[in-house]
Amino acid sequence: FEVPSLMVGTLDSLMTLSDDLGKTDAIVESIVRKVEKTAAELSVKKGAELTVGGVPAPRYIQQFAWDYAKYPNRRPLKELVVLIAGGVQAIDEELKQLGQS
Repeated sequence: FEVPSLMVGTLDSLMTLSDDLGKTDAIVESIVRKVEKTAAELSVKKGAELTVGGVPAPRYIQQFAWDYAKYPNRRPLKELVVLIAGGVQAIDEELKQLGQS
């Protein structure tokens, strides 16, 4: 996919962000693994296919395009990381609720 040009900022802000990204990456990786495990369990139980916005996951990944409305490329990288991490946290909460029902 085409990587958008992003606002980089100063070297100092990039160094700080680099430290934060290690933690964020680990959290996102963990949640993605939970989603993967839950999707596999559900597909076995209900025969349901994992979709992203109604699109089968493999096709979504192949046709992925940056969502400029949701993640404006003119915002600082730190803000984009916060937006993405917030979205992933919301998915984690949704997964927890799904597990309780």
